[in-house]
Amino acid sequence: MTTTNVRKWVARRRYAAQHGLKLRSRTEFVDEVFFKRAYMLRATVVGFNLPFDISRIAIRHGTAKTRLDAEQAPMRGAFSFKLSEQKIWPNIRVKHLSRRSALIAFAATRAAASW
Repeated sequence: MTTTNVRKWVARRRYAAQHGLKLRSRTEFVDEVFFKRAYMLRATVVGFNLPFDISRIAIRHGTAKTRLDAEQAPMRGAFSFKLSEQKIWPNIRVKHLSRRSALIAFAATRAAASW
């Protein structure tokens, strides 16, 4: 980290401590908050321009690979975002339908895909 980034991190930690908040890294947020709630507990994730937000916390992206069956057809041509290095967490697929709407879904994990 550069000196400027270290100062910003320290300032953010101080602010969080003063206001009873917990400052998390991107990795901590994705693995400990996002996937544990959105994926494991099937919580609804709500956001303004959520496809953009997902793309900003992604560590990799690509074109979603889908089977040719009817269940996977709506996601054909979607983007796939990898948010975590942990192999247990799935990629997230985002298919833009229009300027204001998108389909967002979890892809199958490698373990589930091999069943």
